[in-house]
Amino acid sequence: MNRQLFTKPAKRMKQPPKDPLREQLATAANEIIRLRAENEHMNQRMESPPGGAGRRESWLRKSRYCR
Repeated sequence: MNRQLFTKPAKRMKQPPKDPLREQLATAANEIIRLRAENEHMNQRMESPPGGAGRRESWLRKSRYCR
C-alpha cells in the first residue's frame, strides 16, 4: 500500500533551450527569403523573356490546364 496520502503531481516537461529554437527559426526564415527571391526571379523571367513575349503564353496553351 502507498504510504503517501496524496501522491506528487506529475512533473512538467522542461522547455527546450531557446538558442536552438532561435537558430532553427532563423534558418527557416532565410530559406523562405531565398525561395521567395527565386520565385520572383522566375516570375520576372516568364513575364518578359529576352526573346520577346509569347513564351509563357505558348507554354500555357500547350499545357493541360487550358484544355
